[in-house]
Amino acid sequence: MRITQGMMTKNFLSDLAVIQRDIARLQQMAATGRAFERPRDNPSAVATSLDLRAALAYLNQYRRNSDDGLSRLSFTETVVYGVNIQLQRVRELTVQGANTYLTRQDRRAIALETDQLLEQVITLAVSNYRGRYIFSGYKSLTESFALNSNTDDALTNSVTYRGDSGIINRNIGIGRDLGINFSGKEVFLEQTYEMTGKQLSGEPLGFSGVFEINEQLFVVSQAMTIADVRDRINANTETEVRATVTGDHRLVLTSLNSSYAIKVREISGSVLEDLGILPQGAFNLAQSGPALPLIDSRGAIHTSAPVIYPITLTTATQDM
Repeated sequence: MRITQGMMTKNFLSDLAVIQRDIARLQQMAATGRAFERPRDNPSAVATSLDLRAALAYLNQYRRNSDDGLSRLSFTETVVYGVNIQLQRVRELTVQGANTYLTRQDRRAIALETDQLLEQVITLAVSNYRGRYIFSGYKSLTESFALNSNTDDALTNSVTYRGDSGIINRNIGIGRDLGINFSGKEVFLEQTYEMTGKQLSGEPLGFSGVFEINEQLFVVSQAMTIADVRDRINANTETEVRATVTGDHRLVLTSLNSSYAIKVREISGSVLEDLGILPQGAFNLAQSGPALPLIDSRGAIHTSAPVIYPITLTTATQDM
């Protein structure tokens, strides 16, 4: 095939045009920082770019969620530390108040300071972070607690929890969530009730009777061991109580429902007293023992009613 001067010129101009387009594309990339302007320029690279862009968006969101969660938890930690400081002072006042030489005026001053400390604790308990109450669960726009005051002495005698038990999560990775709150009920109200008996042996008990735990009856025979009593209690799940035996053979009753105390009562015999769960003679006026009625946070407990644990015993009237 004969190659003419015109063909050589045409090929040269064609190659030059390609080079000019490549140069223009490279200049455009340098100016914009983009490898392509339109999807048709490089379809496979576009798909990869979109995947990377989505991944970066997720990573940025995870980072924002982590920062928000950690900031809120740090704020919560600061609040709880402040509450602990107030409670430490309450402990000091409690020890001070046990002094029998205090006058009525001294006890009144302790009561007033304790009430002020309680109000400070409640103030901390209704703290909010960026307009959201940190201890209200899902009800984060509602104040966590409300103070209830006694109309007779104007002292705070109870609080009402107004939130719920919801746990707020932040997504910090694929399949990874971070809880960023604690409910006020969990932090300030829930508690574990526990009753511990006296030291016995692993031998047969040698006493018998019938007693009640949270309105569930249990029969004990003389041939039973303390381990048998434990197993019988645990076999009844309606008590919402777990029984265990310590290494030195003490029966321990632990409430499985932190919202309710353990209620126990002798039906016949004195099994609970013999086990050491109840104090000797506490419910027999003919014997020497604590003065009745016994008082807990729910009010007076009379001899015919179940004992609600934990309990505090009343003492003789004295100058307050």
